[in-house]
Amino acid sequence: EVKSKSQYTGEGPCNIKTLGYKYHVQPNRGYGESRDTGEVARISFKKKFSSTVLGLSYSSNIRVQGGHRAARWFFKIDDEECSRPSKIDISAFHSTDNYNHVPTVLMGVCQATSAGNIQQGVHTITVHVGSVAEHYLGNAHSRWWSSSILQVEEMCPPF
Repeated sequence: EVKSKSQYTGEGPCNIKTLGYKYHVQPNRGYGESRDTGEVARISFKKKFSSTVLGLSYSSNIRVQGGHRAARWFFKIDDEECSRPSKIDISAFHSTDNYNHVPTVLMGVCQATSAGNIQQGVHTITVHVGSVAEHYLGNAHSRWWSSSILQVEEMCPPF
């Protein structure tokens, strides 16, 4: 299910409370995504202004299985990681071979990637899972017996 809305309350992009908003729900389908690397969620979004930033959030549950293993979940915009103000990512590490699925929210604000500022137009926002530097990659899992939500909001820079 994909929903979007826009609410205009003034002139110019920074007089608008909600410039654009869209979310995608991945329904509960049992065991979810058992994937150690690659894409786990995707949404397209039309950005209306070049001077704004994207607020991104992804809620799900995650797990890394394996003794002394780790995995990292992160956003990409048009196949590039956010670089300004910083990368948007979370990592999980387990020192024992456990099987805990942890409810998690990955969120942040992105102004630019290595390709430059995010301009107006249609963009593809994805959530990926992969390795953590200097750690062995564990058996990663996302969305176990739960729905997940990927949300994008166009907003005025908070910085």
